[in-house]
Amino acid sequence: MTRYVWNGDAWVEPAPRRTSAAPMIQSDLPAYKSPLGTGWVEGRAARREEMKRHSVREVDPSEFRRSPPVEPAWVADWRADRGIVRDKP
Repeated sequence: MTRYVWNGDAWVEPAPRRTSAAPMIQSDLPAYKSPLGTGWVEGRAARREEMKRHSVREVDPSEFRRSPPVEPAWVADWRADRGIVRDKP
C-alpha cells in the first residue's frame, strides 16, 4: 500500500527514509554512591553485580504505593484551637 503525506497543497509520496548504518549506542551510567552503603557503583555491570550480591532488585513504579503523610500531634491541636474540623479519609 502506498503511503501519502499532505504537503499543504496536495497529497504526495514522502521522500524515502535513510536507514542508519551505525548501531544505536547507549552510554553507561554515571558513578553513584550505593544506597546499600557499599561504596561507589560505576556502570551498569557493577550495578547488576551489586544487586545480585545483595539479593535485591529494582522496584517497578507500579509496585510503589505512597502512604498518606502522618500529621504531627501539634497540627491537630492547632486546628482544634481554631475550630477547624478535618474528616479522616
